[in-house]
Amino acid sequence: MHARLTSDLARLHADAHAFLAAGEPVTSLIAGLIESNLARSQSGPRSDPPPRTASVAAGTAGPGGDRRPVGGVVRSGAAGDAPAPVCGVLFQSGPFPALLSPMPPAAAAALARAAADAALDLVGIQADAVAGPAFAEAWRQVTGAGFAVDLRLQLHALRTLRAPVHAAPGSARRLVRADQAWLGAWLVAFARDAHMPSEGADRWADALYEDDRVRVWEVDGEPVSMAAITGRTARTARIGAVYTPRRFRGHGFASHVTHALSAELRTAGVPHILLFTDAANPTSNGIYRSLGYEPFHEELRIMFDRGSVVSL
Repeated sequence: MHARLTSDLARLHADAHAFLAAGEPVTSLIAGLIESNLARSQSGPRSDPPPRTASVAAGTAGPGGDRRPVGGVVRSGAAGDAPAPVCGVLFQSGPFPALLSPMPPAAAAALARAAADAALDLVGIQADAVAGPAFAEAWRQVTGAGFAVDLRLQLHALRTLRAPVHAAPGSARRLVRADQAWLGAWLVAFARDAHMPSEGADRWADALYEDDRVRVWEVDGEPVSMAAITGRTARTARIGAVYTPRRFRGHGFASHVTHALSAELRTAGVPHILLFTDAANPTSNGIYRSLGYEPFHEELRIMFDRGSVVSL
């Protein structure tokens, strides 16, 4: 088992595309981020910083069946670096925890050792209950950093779309230029509520606006709630950034704007419509399940801290 590390998005996409496509919809978060970052890097100068690093955990056998040592690092472009079958992917971008696809524990541990050898600055990881603990323990052994689960995430898929239980005034619409005045502030507030870094909210707002990925619920000309398409692949769309300012909560606006965006995606023929929730939040989980979303996969957000103890 060995790991190949690369910051070349084109190389990462070429190496990992088939593996990630086969794992959809579970792997759609990583696949969509790789594809969107690659598209932006190829479209001209970027206003936002590129991903810090991207890594691939490759299969057990190298060329001719030779076996590489667990944790060995093969740099992108190194002589003789023939690709082995990919069995897992790690993707790190910005200040967020790195994302790990499902993978065997040995692959996760190999990636952790390779990432530590390469001095990657990881604040944490998001992964399933198999890969996550294996990566975190290997990371602890090499770096001395403790780790703890600070969030359990539930991935839902839309099955049969149902109308919101309670009626609400207003209607859904696309963003207009005037909405840019408040969109960044709403995304900062959403990130705070979701226990996420708010760094880059303005760049995120610009990207969502430019790509027409936000729907707004409006009452008497005033925006009261929003939902966005926060990730896409050829076969999936992930809804996120569902946010209602506190003064407008309790009226069902989030349910209605999420339903409107879900219906739009379903009409467009998107096979898999997904969203993540905090597994411990009964309110949001109840709302989405009432609309027809069903949980099918759980992930852990594990944060690293040299001063912390191990807690899973």
